[in-house]
Amino acid sequence: MLVPIFPEVDLLGIKLKQSLDDLKEYINVKVGDIKTEIHSNHVQSVYIQNYEKPSPESKLRDIEEKIKQEITPELKHNSKINLDIPDANLLLFKVRYNIEIELRRIWEKYYPKSNKPIPLMEIIRTLLKDNILNTNIYNPLREILAICNYAIHGEKVSDNQVSFIKDYANELILYLQQQ
Repeated sequence: MLVPIFPEVDLLGIKLKQSLDDLKEYINVKVGDIKTEIHSNHVQSVYIQNYEKPSPESKLRDIEEKIKQEITPELKHNSKINLDIPDANLLLFKVRYNIEIELRRIWEKYYPKSNKPIPLMEIIRTLLKDNILNTNIYNPLREILAICNYAIHGEKVSDNQVSFIKDYANELILYLQQQ
């Protein structure tokens, strides 16, 4: 290993002061961010992160009328569809939902409420950067969210991935609840 283990390194006239452990952790977080970004772009190419607020309830009647006028007549038959969700996907949705609820609760405890939704990865990065969450939680959190997001967006997840979530999501959510 050719990495110097000195508290201060002079490289091409620039003095660098950072412990090797801090640098490793920073690199691990950045590599994890890149992996998550690549995974998100691959899996969620249709997912729109900046979602709109729903219409006010007062407009739902108008929307209902439009559906009845423009869509219902186009249907070949009018029967109920099956909206069943596989148990594994439902579990992964519940985990993802609870993680997001906890992360947003923690966020609101430390930062002013925003009028627009803040992307979850931005919340996570800020909470880690400001040492509100332990940086050791990043990789497990990222992996659990990636698996959950994969399933939520209709992708097939493996039995091993579901078992991983069953085994470790509870601990992660408990950790978040205690923050």
